[in-house]
Amino acid sequence: MKKLFSLSALILILSLYGCINLPEPVEPFKKLETSEIDGVWSNGVDEFVVLDRTIRYLSLNTPLFNRASFTLFPDSTPKQIEIKITNSDIQEYNGLDFHGIYEISDGQLIISLSPGTENQPVTIGNNPYTIYFNLASVPFNYELPYVDPDTSSTERPCE
Repeated sequence: MKKLFSLSALILILSLYGCINLPEPVEPFKKLETSEIDGVWSNGVDEFVVLDRTIRYLSLNTPLFNRASFTLFPDSTPKQIEIKITNSDIQEYNGLDFHGIYEISDGQLIISLSPGTENQPVTIGNNPYTIYFNLASVPFNYELPYVDPDTSSTERPCE
């Protein structure tokens, strides 16, 4: 124990005098920001994958956006949501803000949105000037494709 203490003291003294450089402390992993709408939501046409204050939007139709950040205001009545599009195939939508309301109950997520702050929805529903999503929670069970490390074959061996 005495030798270990001596070695630690020597390293500390040398580092204080600049004779050796100690490595920078390693930054811990970023903690994901969670919300009550995290998960996968779908209605068969539109799908939202929500994680870390980000929505990935997949659609069989032309999606409004590919990725957006969001802020929830769950204590307001009705609950409010702000969405900022961060990636869209429609160039003029990039950076666009949407304001709306949402409701979550019994495995359903319902969102009514409008661009900007004008005509902001005040009730849930498919109102004029709003974009309406009625989505159900779906299990997330993505499986990575199989690749044999020796042959690079994608066929699974018989089990």
